[in-house]
Amino acid sequence: MAQRAVIVWLNYNSEKIIDIVLESLRSIAELDYENYSLLVIDNGSRDKSIDIIKSFIEHNPELQYRSKIIELEHNLGFTGAHNIAWKYITNKLSEAKYLVLVNNDAILYRESLSKLIELLANMPRTCGIQGIIELGNTNHVDNFGAYMDELLRVYHYMAFRDVNEVPRKCFAVTYVNGAYAIYRIDNLKKLILIGNDLFPTNAFAYFDDDLLGILAYINDMNMLAIPVKAAKHYVSMTFKLTGTRNYLRLRSYIAKGLLVKIRHVPEVLLYATRTALKLSSYALRRNINEAKIITRSVI
Repeated sequence: MAQRAVIVWLNYNSEKIIDIVLESLRSIAELDYENYSLLVIDNGSRDKSIDIIKSFIEHNPELQYRSKIIELEHNLGFTGAHNIAWKYITNKLSEAKYLVLVNNDAILYRESLSKLIELLANMPRTCGIQGIIELGNTNHVDNFGAYMDELLRVYHYMAFRDVNEVPRKCFAVTYVNGAYAIYRIDNLKKLILIGNDLFPTNAFAYFDDDLLGILAYINDMNMLAIPVKAAKHYVSMTFKLTGTRNYLRLRSYIAKGLLVKIRHVPEVLLYATRTALKLSSYALRRNINEAKIITRSVI
């Protein structure tokens, strides 16, 4: 029998995109991977979305017996909600071997999970993998893994290119995208920073999938992008551009720079400030061409 996977699926005030949200749940119900549980975390929604979601799950026989719904009183963000899920998994579902992160605006392909887990099962030094995530209803790539250099600048491989242009081979990347990513739980446990939390709870957002990639690199483990069509993603449908979002990006950028302990910490701090405030700096440009990509090559 296939090893147990737990799909963690977050919701927050998604009533305006409820058709996409329910399609995401429907795609999970139709997965051909048999041994999975669905853990729905509602991040303190104030609209009717969680009631609609609960009704959908209750009336779907494939999801009804697999699902656990946890409703939070307040919005804890991506990191806080996933920490709640992580604690539930480690305490209540200790037999689970794989953690699967899925955004509520991602629609999964039926065979994607079984194909990706089959590969990951034979990769003991790999922490996480992802497939090709397509951009909405287009034939273009939304995400096929990301590279990060020593200035923590991110390069999204094959982004916006035609899906058919993606090379038919695996790539070592810095991190896999949390819109739809599969992780080995045994390797995740080796990356824990604080207590039993998967992420720093106060980070809220933008200190999550990329953080796991950095920690995997520090611990000599891999993240891989696999050329398997995995999902269609409608991209940040419930987290629009705000001043708070820019602040969180800046804060996480600085924290990651200090964590990595690289040569260019001053430049990282300057680059973070420049990114947030759109300033230029000679000190930033001084060593910019020396920054190396953060990844473990195993292919």
